[in-house]
Amino acid sequence: MLINKCEQWRKTKEIDRNELRVLENTTLSLAEDLGIRSLCLFIGGKLHGFQLYQLSHDGRYFILNHLKVSHAFRFMIPYMELEIGKKAEECGVYYLNFEMDLDVPGLRTSKSELKPSGYFKKFSISFL
Repeated sequence: MLINKCEQWRKTKEIDRNELRVLENTTLSLAEDLGIRSLCLFIGGKLHGFQLYQLSHDGRYFILNHLKVSHAFRFMIPYMELEIGKKAEECGVYYLNFEMDLDVPGLRTSKSELKPSGYFKKFSISFL
């Protein structure tokens, strides 16, 4: 269902081909092995948004990635942020680790506006 919705969004430029490829080939295909869960937003029986997330190994964080919403309604992203916060609280999780900003100015700005309490260390992995 998520892939089908993303395919629809790709046609309207609401998601790009590269992100769709990552969703299909890694995130969703490995979801069970990685413990990735989804929080979906349905309006009138139709999927209008989703947030993929997983619980950190120590159970203190939801690691959030691939927040996608329809542009059919205003304030969808803040609404989904609120809902994932409620879900975290229900699960006894007090920290949300939003996905990296990929050096995209708009993402960096929106994530900074959430007033982060800290940052995870970043690592680069390469083959020698």
